[in-house]
Amino acid sequence: MPTIHHLLLLGALVGACTSKVDDEPRAQVRDATQTADVPTVPKALVIEVKTDSVQVEPERLRDHLKLADFFDTAKYPEARFTSVSMTPKADGTSTHAVEGALNLHGEKKVVTFPATLTVDAKTATGHAELTINRKDFGVDAGLADALVEDDVLLKFDLTFTR
Repeated sequence: MPTIHHLLLLGALVGACTSKVDDEPRAQVRDATQTADVPTVPKALVIEVKTDSVQVEPERLRDHLKLADFFDTAKYPEARFTSVSMTPKADGTSTHAVEGALNLHGEKKVVTFPATLTVDAKTATGHAELTINRKDFGVDAGLADALVEDDVLLKFDLTFTR
C-alpha cells in the first residue's frame, strides 16, 4: 500500500470558505490520512481529514471555525472522501474523472471532479480542484454568513510512494 508524502487542502475540506471581503482562501487542514490503490493505474483513493486540525490566522478565527456554526469539530471530528471510480479521460487539462462520496459535516454527497494523475515506477502523484457549496453540507456560518462565500474551492496535491 502506498504511503503519503504530502497533502495540502486549501480552502479547508471541512468548510472554511473564501471571505467575501478579500476573496482569499482562509484555511488549511494539517491532520489528514489517505490511502490509495495504485498498482499501475490509479484505482481507489480515500482521504480522511481531522476537522480539528484547521489552521488559520488569527487564532480567534481558528477557534470560531471549530464551533457549531462552521465545522462543529466536537460533533463531526472527521471529513472523508472515498472514490468509487477513477476513469481515464484525456481532455488536455486532466487525465481522469474521479467520482466518490464526500462525507462532510454529517452530510454525504456524490461528487465528480477532473484530476491530473501521474504514475511512474516510484511514485503516484495527483492534482485536483473541486468546488462545493458549503450549505449543501449543512455548513451555515450563522451571523457571519453574509461575509462568507457559499462556494468553497478544494485543492488536492497528493504524492504517494509505490
